[in-house]
Parts: sequence; structure tokens; C-alpha cells
Amino acid sequence: MKDIKARKYRIGKGRHYSRPWWPRIHFGIYKAIAIDVYVDDLVYDEGKIPMEDIQDINKLWGFSSGFHHKNSLRIGWYCEEGEVFFYAYLYKDGCRYVKRLGSARTGIAGFYLVYRGGGNYTLTSVMKETFNKEEVRVDQTYVQMNTKWGWGYMLKPYFGGNNTAPRDFEITIYERRE
Repeated sequence: MKDIKARKYRIGKGRHYSRPWWPRIHFGIYKAIAIDVYVDDLVYDEGKIPMEDIQDINKLWGFSSGFHHKNSLRIGWYCEEGEVFFYAYLYKDGCRYVKRLGSARTGIAGFYLVYRGGGNYTLTSVMKETFNKEEVRVDQTYVQMNTKWGWGYMLKPYFGGNNTAPRDFEITIYERRE
């Protein structure tokens, strides 16, 4: 993996989109991408979200292959009772698929996206949480995406479904690529 890049994003209270907002275009396929995020940066008071929308998935990070509502892979999250739940959020040929990756109350959530050949990626999640002064690691592989285009763009943090951010968020994503 190459050097770690720390990218800071801000989502203002009452907004959906993070800043900086300009897209980062990519041309080609990465062999591997790893990201880490502090779980504490993602916690919010879900009491400010209508009950029917509590489990709407916010988007943390991802990339498209062509247009993102056609083919893309994102990591999503929502918060309930102080616990952050993570999801793979995938569009494949215009159809949306959602798969739970895990959850954590504190610590670091890590995600590894690996190119497997033939246009296929696999996503593995690693939750690193301190519990009784021991690190707990959970590794699970869940999703694959078949890329069709030679270009796309990186997808940045976005709050919603249909609700806006209940507070100001400052999210730092640590990214490594190969």
C-alpha cells in the first residue's frame, strides 16, 4: 500500500453534502484501497431523526464505475442508541443492494477493497474496538462489484436518505491505495 492520505470532510448541520464538494475523477482500477475512520466521528443523536428514517443509510466513502446510481460501491452507516452500523451500499447495473458489514460503539472501523481480476472487487470490513483493554477484530468479506467503465469518481461523505445532518460532522478518512 502507498502512503496514507488523511482527507477531512465537513458536513454542516442541516446539510446532505460534505465539503470539499468537487469530485475526484479516477481513470482505471486500483489493486487495493484501504480506509480507516474513527467511529466516534460518526455518532449522532438519532432522536433528532424521525423514527421511520432511523435506519436510513448515510454514505461514508466509495467510488463509481461510470455514474454512481448505475455502478458504484460505497460504505454506508447509521447510528442507533450510540452504536454505529456499517453497510456495503452497492449499485450494480442500476439496481441497489445493501449488505450489513458490522457495528461498533468506539474505536476504528477499517475497510479493505481489493481488485480480484475480471472487473471484480471484494470488500472486507475490520472493526477494531477496545473491550476490557483487548482489541476485538472481526474480518468478513461480503460484496463484489463488476466494473464496466474505465472512469468514475470517488464518492465522499453524504448524510441521508432524506434527512439532513442533525449536527456538524467533521470526518477524517485515512486512505491508502495500491
